[in-house]
Amino acid sequence: MSGRVPLPVDVDYSYSGQPTMVATHGLIFPPEFARKVFGGIVIMSREQFIAANGFSNDYWRWGFEDVDLRERLIRRGFRPSHREGVVRLLPHVDLGSNADGTPSEQSKASQALYISRWFVGAPGGWRRTQTSPHPWEAEGLRSINFEVRLPREPISGPAVHGVIVERVVVDFRSQGANWSD
Repeated sequence: MSGRVPLPVDVDYSYSGQPTMVATHGLIFPPEFARKVFGGIVIMSREQFIAANGFSNDYWRWGFEDVDLRERLIRRGFRPSHREGVVRLLPHVDLGSNADGTPSEQSKASQALYISRWFVGAPGGWRRTQTSPHPWEAEGLRSINFEVRLPREPISGPAVHGVIVERVVVDFRSQGANWSD
């Protein structure tokens, strides 16, 4: 199966007070829909990511980890915004779709996990829950257990506009340790 991965062509990475999806043009879905989701190329502050407890550690199939992060951000009072950036889609292996374009079993399993955490059945569809039955505030950054194998090292030279790119090699172990700086 092949899919597409976004390559930034014209995006604005400048500071934003809210988590921001920086490109809505050039994706496989219309810009109107892209303005309702949160994925692809996003920016947020470290504090916002920590407040949302980062990504869930439970999405080991294809997809929905980004929309789960969006829910976490919303529940912490952030309102993800969108910019009119442009991407070019490059081919890559896509385990989220079958050859005919229908969702794969992996994608369906991730979607079911996402829905079970954040929505309840309602007449005519689904309704967002006020509180999640999943302990998302404890599961994520705070529950990941890892060991740094190689220390931080810059990979792009000196900071440009205050941005430093670093490479860190980690080894993940069973859950149980608290995340720290």
